[in-house]
Amino acid sequence: MNIFLHMEEKEGYVRANFSAHDVFSIDFLNILIESCNIKYLTLPENFDQPIDNLVPGLKSLFVNQRYNQNLDNLPVGLEILELGNYFNQPLDNLPSTLRELNFRKSYNYREYMKGKFNKSLDNLPQGLLFISLYKNYELPLRNLPITIEKIEIFSDYPYLDELIGKHGESVVKILTDFRYK
Repeated sequence: MNIFLHMEEKEGYVRANFSAHDVFSIDFLNILIESCNIKYLTLPENFDQPIDNLVPGLKSLFVNQRYNQNLDNLPVGLEILELGNYFNQPLDNLPSTLRELNFRKSYNYREYMKGKFNKSLDNLPQGLLFISLYKNYELPLRNLPITIEKIEIFSDYPYLDELIGKHGESVVKILTDFRYK
């Protein structure tokens, strides 16, 4: 197994970024999380196996571009979840501690525009503060938590007027795709 692990210690916790050429197990991740006090984890690009038994302790999980597995059993304590372009699974049982849900892992703007997620978001945790969605998201957002403080969505979202009417212009940030027209 060839693994490159970049770990950065900051203020008593560890941030870990992986680059692996072979697939490794959830058990391996759990050992690293516990033994190294990892709070921020970025999964490797080729990792696409279930992660429903991660140990508690993570605050932030960045899932790679190609990951497309069920995420219904993430650890309590997780506050930030960032999903890659190919993720398209229901999100019906996220941890109650989740504060940010971000669907824009790609730093390549064209890839960001191609996000695949288009599932209902009617069962998000009640403490969620921030959500950012791909350009092609087309389902209504009618049951967002009352705690939501910021929603990032593209200007051609079919329910934009309804969303602004319910949450207000100060909460809804309208994104444009002017860079690649």
